[in-house]
Amino acid sequence: MERVSPKEKITITACVLVAILNLSTRIYSFVFEQASLSDLLGTIGISLIFLGLALTPKLFFTPVKQVFSKSYVIPALISQRLHQVLVLSGCLLSTASLFSRILN
Repeated sequence: MERVSPKEKITITACVLVAILNLSTRIYSFVFEQASLSDLLGTIGISLIFLGLALTPKLFFTPVKQVFSKSYVIPALISQRLHQVLVLSGCLLSTASLFSRILN
């Protein structure tokens, strides 16, 4: 693992804070204000995506042209496989929540 610069540490902190605040407010709404389960699942999905972004801070400071090139590999702070599982499960939960809201 490479060294993490101060601007990347700020990015990691911001993404983790957004995920925690988002998740904690939705859990509070679910428990005390009787929010729906699909809202909670969607929020868990978004929080997983933000945690995945927090684990790839170099992505924020890489030129867009380089990010979308075929040879670019996202440098994650954890294993690539675990990072993919984290982000894809967040996307799946968010999509399931969206379809649940559309169907009801």
